[in-house]
Amino acid sequence: ISGVYLYFGQADSALQSYRNVLAMREQMGDKAGIANAHYSIGRCYYGMGKTEIAIEHYIKALKGFEEVGDKERMATSLNNIGMIYNDHGRHDKAFDYFLKGLAICEEIGNNRAMIPILINLGSTYQMTKEYKKELEYLNRALKISHNFGDKPREANILLNIAANYLHDSLSDE
Repeated sequence: ISGVYLYFGQADSALQSYRNVLAMREQMGDKAGIANAHYSIGRCYYGMGKTEIAIEHYIKALKGFEEVGDKERMATSLNNIGMIYNDHGRHDKAFDYFLKGLAICEEIGNNRAMIPILINLGSTYQMTKEYKKELEYLNRALKISHNFGDKPREANILLNIAANYLHDSLSDE
């Protein structure tokens, strides 16, 4: 039900529901469930613009996923933390988190989870005006998306690539 609240933009209700889930998972000693609850709470706070609290919960989720060995969820947690740092212009920290998440995805061979991280790396390189690096990561994301037949994501990445060419050509002037 928490996800339904979030889907319909009722972040406060979703947050309360996820807090209830967290309390139940803690009573049960369910480490994976606790990590998932922290991750979801982090998503709520991120959506509400309360990024400092979101990071706290993403870090708790990351530690929990490490503890239970869920590397895919570790990578998504790292990606989300990187997104927050990116939003705040802390590109150095964003790169650190994105690259750690990417390394995990490469280690476990999870190409699908790699796509958003590659896109976010590309976006960060665009923000730092490193257009060649941006293009490198966007092309990797495009190839993987194509292999999965993910046409909507391919279209989005192609738009980002077009913007890259525009930014790169303007920077030459």
